[in-house]
Amino acid sequence: TLSKKMEVPQYILASSASIYGQQSQTADETSEVYPITTYSKANRKAEIDVLKLDDPKFAVTCMRFSSIYGTSPRMRFDISVNSMILDLFKTGKIIVRGMNNERPFVHIKDAVKAYQTILCTPKEKIKGEIFNIGSDEQNFKIGDLAKMIVSSIDKNCELEFGDNNDHRSYSISFKKIRDVMKFHTDYTVKDAAKEIHEQLKSRQLEDTIKTIT
Repeated sequence: TLSKKMEVPQYILASSASIYGQQSQTADETSEVYPITTYSKANRKAEIDVLKLDDPKFAVTCMRFSSIYGTSPRMRFDISVNSMILDLFKTGKIIVRGMNNERPFVHIKDAVKAYQTILCTPKEKIKGEIFNIGSDEQNFKIGDLAKMIVSSIDKNCELEFGDNNDHRSYSISFKKIRDVMKFHTDYTVKDAAKEIHEQLKSRQLEDTIKTIT
């Protein structure tokens, strides 16, 4: 509301694909959502509130990001891909919980590219719209994700598979952002696994868990 009051012409909300919660089929932006966690519920409420503000002078776009991975100056090791790579580096073992749960993933550089793409797209194409951010090829079962990480790094690693009480499981479509903005991703989990592992070995990254506070 304050942005609109100050006559800011465009507002982009960073939301999360976690609002899909649990889906039996591949979901898109028109699918009903089932946010489970406090985080995902807050994201959905934010979407609803900001989309109401969209008008000819105030363009609102919501971006539903897949689970992000990759390096950053304030490194996050409490997120799925990064956490698995850290475990492989430190212990030579990845413990996989919810091995059959499905999630979409996206590299941090592609997340930044999505912002740049939206900022360069004519507002009439994106105002009042929601876009999933990621790529169809990076919808993974968690167990398969762990196997891919291990295969990307030249190091012996033990995989321990199990299940948990996390009921979030969803794969989603990225057709809309491809059709509207010709957006595609450039990086893969394999790219990030090699990069993060090498930076841990060279001590460019600190091998500790840090969370956002």
